[in-house]
Amino acid sequence: MLMNRLNEQLYMTDHTDIGHIIAKFLKQNIDEIGQMSIDEIASSCFVSKGKISKFCRALGYDSFITFKDDCIKETKIKNQVVSRTDQNLELDYLIHLNHSLDAIYQNLSLLDLEKANLLIHKIQ
Repeated sequence: MLMNRLNEQLYMTDHTDIGHIIAKFLKQNIDEIGQMSIDEIASSCFVSKGKISKFCRALGYDSFITFKDDCIKETKIKNQVVSRTDQNLELDYLIHLNHSLDAIYQNLSLLDLEKANLLIHKIQ
């Protein structure tokens, strides 16, 4: 939900707009926002603390603190998804490899070597 709100700000505002600049910084640094103070974020965006607070309220948050809490939740969820995806990718790869090897063995067992050798001889 938070990323959707930030993306909306990015797509609906001009790249020189203060809201666009803040949204871009927050999106690019979402993993660190939970540990940053409002002063650090304001300084990084070259705006006042008030602009950061106003931006958070414009996104629908009561305060910077509730926004920051949502950033922490977003990061935790993202890390869980990435962790699961990595595990699933490895498992999916191993399953696919196993199925591929089974298919190769099945096809080899169906191969009539005498007919294959006869075909090769005719081609030569």
